[in-house]
Amino acid sequence: AKLVQSWLKENVPNFWDLNTWPPYSPDLHPCDYCLWGKLESCAIHHNNVASLKASIKSELNKLDPAQVSTAWKGSYLGRPY
Repeated sequence: AKLVQSWLKENVPNFWDLNTWPPYSPDLHPCDYCLWGKLESCAIHHNNVASLKASIKSELNKLDPAQVSTAWKGSYLGRPY
């Protein structure tokens, strides 16, 4: 692991090592608060994968694109560098 970290520091521009990585924050993970809560109900009461996929697709189609866009743009990952 130390060898990989060393190589990454030398070869990957803007590499974040363990000490640089920010603490957990909802701003870093927009899906944690914008998406998974809405999809959580899809994970129960399915007899097969096809039923689960259909349920997930149905819930995704109900999402407001403007709300998802706002969550993404407000997240750390959605900010321009």
